[in-house]
Amino acid sequence: MAGKGVHYSYVFDLGPGLNIFRLADRLLKENMATIAARPSNDELKVSNGLADTERHLRHAEHTEEFMREFLSESPNVWRILRLDPRFVLRRMVPAYLRFLVRYFLGKATTETGGRDDALNAVADSIAETSNDMREGLMGYHVGGATRVRVEQKVHFPRYFKSDPYVRLAMNRIFYKDPEKAEDDAIEISLMAHRSGICILTFSMGTPETMTARQIRRCIASGDRQLEFIKISESIFRRYVKSQEKSIPESKMDRHFSERFEGQRWLTIPLDPGAEPDDGLSVETVFHVYFHALISASKREADDEWTCYTTLSLGAPQCCSPDEAKLVHRIEFAGLMLRLYRPRKLESATEELLLKNHLKIADKELWISVSNAMYVDWHGTAIDYIDDMVTLVPLESALLQARQLEQIDAITADAIVRDRRIFKAQNQIAVGLQEYRRNLLTGPDDAVIVNALLDKLGAHALYSRLLDRIKTLEGLINSGYSRMQSRRSLAVSLVGLAIVLVLLPPRIEEFHDKVANLGRRPASAISWIDDIFGGRSHAIFWICVIVFAISCFAIGATCRRWRRPSITRKKFGKSLPRQISIVLDDPPSGHDNWSSVPTNDQSC
Repeated sequence: MAGKGVHYSYVFDLGPGLNIFRLADRLLKENMATIAARPSNDELKVSNGLADTERHLRHAEHTEEFMREFLSESPNVWRILRLDPRFVLRRMVPAYLRFLVRYFLGKATTETGGRDDALNAVADSIAETSNDMREGLMGYHVGGATRVRVEQKVHFPRYFKSDPYVRLAMNRIFYKDPEKAEDDAIEISLMAHRSGICILTFSMGTPETMTARQIRRCIASGDRQLEFIKISESIFRRYVKSQEKSIPESKMDRHFSERFEGQRWLTIPLDPGAEPDDGLSVETVFHVYFHALISASKREADDEWTCYTTLSLGAPQCCSPDEAKLVHRIEFAGLMLRLYRPRKLESATEELLLKNHLKIADKELWISVSNAMYVDWHGTAIDYIDDMVTLVPLESALLQARQLEQIDAITADAIVRDRRIFKAQNQIAVGLQEYRRNLLTGPDDAVIVNALLDKLGAHALYSRLLDRIKTLEGLINSGYSRMQSRRSLAVSLVGLAIVLVLLPPRIEEFHDKVANLGRRPASAISWIDDIFGGRSHAIFWICVIVFAISCFAIGATCRRWRRPSITRKKFGKSLPRQISIVLDDPPSGHDNWSSVPTNDQSC
């Protein structure tokens, strides 16, 4: 089979109440991510490193324009002055005055050919550097915006009104695959959802022609061995911090010797003596990013995650597509179950594993509980957009299933305290918003989502959660009953205190009795009378103060106090010159691609 690409979707939980915008801002400030975006609008936020690159690019373009004008055959003095007045006043004017002095002294020379050639060479070098920075900046924007633009196209706009998640392009990893001649890069995308569920997607290349053994090795991320990886300094520093370790700066400077893409990089080779399970694999890379994200989010997250693999294959190389479906049927079914060697399965099992979830005939999508295969029987060219369109409904199902598991874990511990009961109630309101909603526009998306949810056991878990929610409602009602009982008791006690203490005819008699108890009580009563200006005024103001305190106590016990939730939705930096990325052509099989409006402008 022709290999087109593989995508590893790692799903993990950073806990309810995750501030996704604060997390995105921290990742961009620390240069752990390059581009971030909210699908609700078209603006792209950049990291501090890319913002510096864009600022240097503007300065280089400005310098190039100045030098081109200065070295032209007929330079415009006013234009030169307007482009860089500080340079003209500080450098050019003194140099011109020195030339005039040397000219009148007879020491000046008008031979400037060599100097002009040197300046032209400098201008050409600046232009080349500007082009490199411009292409690099555009490449980051294209890579970071493509996934967001695909999601904007295949979702209904109503889904993004409440900003359900933030999409970030993380620093990529460079690696060497033993079965590929050239070095390659892993494109890493993070979706941070407001429920606390995150999906970290690793998109990688595959060998051009793949055998069954190579396909099996690509499906399991732990079996995808790498010869070496190059990891950015910002990611590695966060990982080291998550392990509560420290590395001396001298050692960091020695190991982070390579510098490109605005960062220093560490090369980690494969240990020749390592066991296969302890070698350098894609799963190893994920662990580095996983712990770095936990450290950046500053949350106590469980070390629990799942990996779902989506393998994209092209036309078979050994036979025709129709023959391949029959000849290699047992192998395909075994690969869907991740069997190490082909084994004969029941016919019904094979039918279930190799069921096509697409309406088109020249492509097939097979779905199992741990991986999916997307087969283009007549194509071999790599199509990243087409893969992303297929990946969106799969990751949507993974998100919904993990949200149900999160609710299941919270509601299982919700019978201890009232506070946990209310927390579980709030999490149910957030987590069940997306379950089985019609949010995707594709003709096959609903079928794909429901099929994967069924294989993950989400439907059975949802039914069990409904029964638990009924029990939780009973606990909530009993909790409210206890709260109302406490409030009623508090009101009764306050009313009794009012009757006993503030009965106006008894107040003056109470004062007189206290004054007759001795010298000190009498002096205290006189001091109170002096403060309020007499006995009658004192009695009046005492009634007012105690009555106000009683009213406040009644109001405080009858009201359920909540801390206001304020979410700051600012993260990253905006470029002065915005770069807009659009997707024009619909992917194959997505006939209603253009039905979703977009406000992007071509760049």
